[in-house]
Amino acid sequence: MTREDTVDFEGDDDETNGIVEIDQLQSHGIGASDINKLKAAGYWTIAAVCAATRRNLSKIKGFSEQKTEKVKEAAAKCAPPSYNFVTAAELGHIRRKVCRISTGSKSFDAMLGGGVQTMSITEVFGEFRTGKSQLCMTASVICQLPKDQGGAEGKVAYIDTEGTFRPERIKQIAEKFGVDGDMACENIIYGRALNSEHQLELLNGLCQSFATNEYRLLIVDSIMACFRVDFCGRGELSERQQKLGQMLAKLSHMAEDANRLAGTDRNLILLLKHSTFIEYIPDVIDRHVLAHASATRILLRKGRGEERVAKLQDSPDCPEREATYIITNGGIADPVGA
Repeated sequence: MTREDTVDFEGDDDETNGIVEIDQLQSHGIGASDINKLKAAGYWTIAAVCAATRRNLSKIKGFSEQKTEKVKEAAAKCAPPSYNFVTAAELGHIRRKVCRISTGSKSFDAMLGGGVQTMSITEVFGEFRTGKSQLCMTASVICQLPKDQGGAEGKVAYIDTEGTFRPERIKQIAEKFGVDGDMACENIIYGRALNSEHQLELLNGLCQSFATNEYRLLIVDSIMACFRVDFCGRGELSERQQKLGQMLAKLSHMAEDANRLAGTDRNLILLLKHSTFIEYIPDVIDRHVLAHASATRILLRKGRGEERVAKLQDSPDCPEREATYIITNGGIADPVGA
């Protein structure tokens, strides 16, 4: 993707991409002021309102129980057919729209059945120096490539909680794939989360951007870092798990919102990264919360020499298996001679 042959990232119109904007509620008796309140709370599409519980909607300032019920009824009238039951055949037709982005390593891609797939959450975890952040930054570049080059033809949103994102690293990786480095950085929006509350605020702020259907990849690096600092010890473990669960539910709803019966192959990928500390018991418990939210779980560990090993621990459509890769100036790649 050079300056001469850039990919058009403009979103499809609403009739083809399946995203119904929340402004449609006006035609069902919901006032503009109430719609603005919903937008301020992070609800930019009909699917987002449908996915929200009445309890959460009633927390919006000015929303009584009656108003919340009226909004839910109006949203149900505007909701796409997929909000209710569909046949397995119809779901299979939707699943044909799933696309996969390359990791930069052919063996890694083969392990995942072709790459990291849309319409789901992928969790990457492991000890330090195994390439978790490098995988995230490599995916940020590859996602922008045309599909015949393993990309998804879309922009990237990157939430960084550890301060490890480097634009200069993006430019290095972009050079390997023949992408203009400055343009690759322009197609990535970056947010530095300072704490768990700020992390959720950044996530809510992305709802408006994702409603445009321009974004194909959301990376949270790392999903757990802020929670480890904000909630310490066993005494705060329950609250920590609740907050983490709420954030994961928000991420899951965003993926469903972006992909719900969209008559297009422009879908959203969620890539979550976190480190593992086996000796820290609360962190082990939190991994169970993460495991239930993630469709695909990948464990990264160190191999021989400069090699790293990725193990597919959990996937709904791929068997458990391993792949070997290395970290280069151009990001994730296959070992020499592989």
